[in-house]
Amino acid sequence: MTSHNRHTKGLASHTVVSRDEFYDAWIRVTRKGHHVSLALKHLFRADTPGSSRAATIRHRMFQALRYNNWKSAWDGELDAVCNPANAYVPEWLAQQLSLKTVSHRDAIIASWLTDAPTFVRVNTIRCTAEQCTHALAPFKPEQVSDTCIRIDAPYGLFSSDAFRHGWFEQQDVNSQRVCTEIVRAVPISSISLWMDLCAGAGGKTLHASALMNNQGRILAMDVHQDKLTELRRRATRAGVTNVETRLITSGKILKRIYGKSDVVLVDAPCSGTGVLRRNPDILYHHTADSIDELRSVQTELLNRAISLCAPGGLVAYTTCSILSAEGTDQVGTLTASNRVSLIHEWSTYQGQDDGDGFYCALMRVP
Repeated sequence: MTSHNRHTKGLASHTVVSRDEFYDAWIRVTRKGHHVSLALKHLFRADTPGSSRAATIRHRMFQALRYNNWKSAWDGELDAVCNPANAYVPEWLAQQLSLKTVSHRDAIIASWLTDAPTFVRVNTIRCTAEQCTHALAPFKPEQVSDTCIRIDAPYGLFSSDAFRHGWFEQQDVNSQRVCTEIVRAVPISSISLWMDLCAGAGGKTLHASALMNNQGRILAMDVHQDKLTELRRRATRAGVTNVETRLITSGKILKRIYGKSDVVLVDAPCSGTGVLRRNPDILYHHTADSIDELRSVQTELLNRAISLCAPGGLVAYTTCSILSAEGTDQVGTLTASNRVSLIHEWSTYQGQDDGDGFYCALMRVP
């Protein structure tokens, strides 16, 4: 391949990254199944460029993935492009989007062709929103709500004193809606046990703790020990004391606590189509079969959640997906069986309120 020094429109003489290395990173994602963040980390392994140049490389890699065109991305020809007609839409996703109208389909595709802003959630266990906003002044904060701040200059954000002291956690503005709306539906004083069935690294778990003022009991469960370990680390930094983690190694662990929870949150594994702005590698990692497998897992988790919930309790189901197969279709099947009653649901596409795409349903167990 041509040496990067012959490119004047590309990254060329201003970066340690060569054309061949950029292509190799793209191949790692599109052919070898790597996450884009890992591919970029590998790309910068020898010599990290400055923040501005690193941001340019990252953006061009994202464009290379969004349009499945690494050459044009390298040369900078896709820098300001947002063209749904030329975007890469794999067959598995095209099948799902075919359920939409043409105009709606184009709008959905356009929504994942731009970069996502950074949002943080103020940790009210540690500080007030005003204190956090003041501390984050160098990062150009804009307070969006009582606990949500948009950050317009995020470089170095997670090396700040405010982060080390646990004053905030990164969390999308629409993701923050989930726990906020749960406590609107269920009075905090009535929650003695909150179960997070797919806690992961604990973004929503920590939010729930803050909303509950570190009171009551939150049981955070997952099948991945490394994620629960990260959750405990984050909880320590955040000053959270009412969260207990539990690794799910078999169904017997769940059966022991059937019918005991006032709230069961199912933040289910999904396609991730609501966060394509942040993770364009998702376009290359799924197939029609893998989507079907995810739907089966979601169905199983929802059935588990109903069993875990006490009579009159609340099951909250959420996915970072824009596919009806992972949202309204799943909940519709449950409500048709009369096992739960739907009390509230909402969905967003990427870009609404500048946030990610989400689906959320709150259901009451008889």
